[in-house]
Amino acid sequence: MKCDPSRGNTDLFWSGSWSHTPLKEKYPHLFSFCKKPKCSIRFFLDNELEANFSLSLSSQATEQLSLLLEIELDRPWVESTLTSGAIPLEMQPLAVRQPTSY
Repeated sequence: MKCDPSRGNTDLFWSGSWSHTPLKEKYPHLFSFCKKPKCSIRFFLDNELEANFSLSLSSQATEQLSLLLEIELDRPWVESTLTSGAIPLEMQPLAVRQPTSY
């Protein structure tokens, strides 16, 4: 059963009923990097990615993060910078990082 999470203050982000399949099951690689497995939707959206995940993400987790940002979080109640789709340099796996010029 799917519910409307409204502002996301009470439903859990990773295991809540707001998504058809709990996100921890849909994105297991990404979930393995999460710092707060029982955070609310609002906590996840209101905090930087670094507050939600241990760095650096694996390539599989990075792919799942891209899908999560693109598919799952494309909702009208998303008021967070997470919707930009950009993955900070430190969140990218070492294999896909672009060299930094100084």
